[in-house]
Amino acid sequence: MKKAHMHGFYAFLLLMVILMVQGCQKLPVFTSPSIQAEGPLVRMATLPLSDSLSGNKKGNYTFSVEHDTADLYVFLRVSGRSLQTKIMVTGMTLWIDTTGRKKHRMGIQYPLKREKVPGRRPAHVTLSQKRSGSPLQRRNPGRVIKVTGFSGKGSELMIPANRQKGIAGHIAYFDGNIWSYVVRIPIDSLNFDITDHPFSLGIETGAIEVAPTGGGRPGMRPGGRMPPGGVPHAGGRGGRGGGLRGDRYRSSEEMVQRRQMRQEMTQQTKFWVQVIIKN
Repeated sequence: MKKAHMHGFYAFLLLMVILMVQGCQKLPVFTSPSIQAEGPLVRMATLPLSDSLSGNKKGNYTFSVEHDTADLYVFLRVSGRSLQTKIMVTGMTLWIDTTGRKKHRMGIQYPLKREKVPGRRPAHVTLSQKRSGSPLQRRNPGRVIKVTGFSGKGSELMIPANRQKGIAGHIAYFDGNIWSYVVRIPIDSLNFDITDHPFSLGIETGAIEVAPTGGGRPGMRPGGRMPPGGVPHAGGRGGRGGGLRGDRYRSSEEMVQRRQMRQEMTQQTKFWVQVIIKN
């Protein structure tokens, strides 16, 4: 019993050390440049960025912050189709922590999470479905922003997204396949002197349930045989069967890409950065 207790103690101690190390990890630092082209957010969403950070190793999205004397402008450009879909389905929140850490002090949720309609079965995302265009073109991002913490701890407020002044946001789709997001935040709404004082911004999405692609083992013919030169289209005719859909087959590389997309969509995306604004 003593040995079991000691093992439990050491496991707990190791867990605490891991959590402390994670809490002390430094965030990437981004020095915000002055904005070069002010104007309506509709136009700013599609302008070239002065500078940006890559949010992940694959380069599926880039993140940037620019500023003028009155406002911060936060930009996110997303080229990955699975992340575009995840954002439009689960919503996305921009978190602001003036302590420079990763606390959910103030938040701007835009687009909002798609709520389930009473009496309707929850929508699944099936990767085997044929799609055309961007997820943004198929789903309205909405005209409302949810802000939390700006009027005190725990406060919540719903505001129009397209306001001429104050907190506002816009989402656009341009250049073939890029999903572009821009949010304007008045500096005085943060109640914090941001000049030469680092603060943190975080982007967080939800996760979605991905419907199965079909019965049986992926890539197998009825009877368990692998087709020559590749694997069949998952899902079969009508979503049933052993994975056949006409005579179309998917290569092993395509199947790997689909599995990666499926895994990404079922996990939250989180990206935090520490921002410095020079006077």
